[in-house]
Amino acid sequence: MDWQILIAGLAVAAAAVFLVWRGIGVFRPLDGACAGGCGCAKGPASSKAGLIAPEDLRIRSTEPEASAKDC
Repeated sequence: MDWQILIAGLAVAAAAVFLVWRGIGVFRPLDGACAGGCGCAKGPASSKAGLIAPEDLRIRSTEPEASAKDC
């Protein structure tokens, strides 16, 4: 058997093993990685979790901010 075919076969076999290993991980979640889909969530999710309060929003100024040496 040619050595290049052997190396290519080993690379294909390693890729297949990696794909099977990653595929099994989809069906077997890690401990503590619950997103609440199974009903084990600790509490209701807040509907405003990712929102910024309107008073925290401001329009960017066109003037450059004062640096420490300008003070």
